[in-house]
Amino acid sequence: MDSRFRMPSQRTSTFDRLALMAVLLLALALRVVDLERVPPPFNVDEAVNAYDAYSLLKTGRDQWGTRWPVTLRAFNDYRRPATIYTAMSFIAVFGLTIFGIRAMAAFWGWLCVVLTYRLARDLFGQRAGLFAALLLAISPWHVAFSRLGVEVSGPLLCTLVAGLDFGWRWYRSRRPGWLVASGVAFGLSFYTYTVAQAFVPLLLAAIGAIFWRELWQQRRVALLTAVLVGMIVVPLA
Repeated sequence: MDSRFRMPSQRTSTFDRLALMAVLLLALALRVVDLERVPPPFNVDEAVNAYDAYSLLKTGRDQWGTRWPVTLRAFNDYRRPATIYTAMSFIAVFGLTIFGIRAMAAFWGWLCVVLTYRLARDLFGQRAGLFAALLLAISPWHVAFSRLGVEVSGPLLCTLVAGLDFGWRWYRSRRPGWLVASGVAFGLSFYTYTVAQAFVPLLLAAIGAIFWRELWQQRRVALLTAVLVGMIVVPLA
């Protein structure tokens, strides 16, 4: 294996564990404290998403009467389903409330901090993972979108970071399961935000160009993964 891609040390000290817990608690606090009032205006996109999640939870249909849609219609714009479908569980717990729809965004935002830690740790080591997680935890951009119940709030970034981490784990270990898991994560990213249909294929093409030798060595698994991604994406067609 190329020496540039050797796995960093994964030894975790007590200090590192405590530091990680502190970073994750900070990330959670920044995303849930006073969530109903900050940011102050409860906007129309959040309201539409909350009602669609509530309607699906209660009736299995969206606000327009469509049963379990793949693409959801709002006010003559169309949205990917990940945000609304994941919001259903939070609406079920917290009710049709501002906190209910924004708690979904806070969850995705917090999860993204966890996944960023894992990716940076796997790439560059434990301390790099902690530093990357801290930077994302306090990022004003990320905190702001982690407190809004809208489509851009987090599922796309989570699936992309997970796909990259799973792919890197496959590269290090050559275990087929990691490559399949990476493909599933990238496939699911198409259901998170419409920009994914333009960005993700370009990202996958770049990854394929960089790692084509390794993919060719496990071409059966790579082909299976490509077919699986296609099957995941087909319903959007």
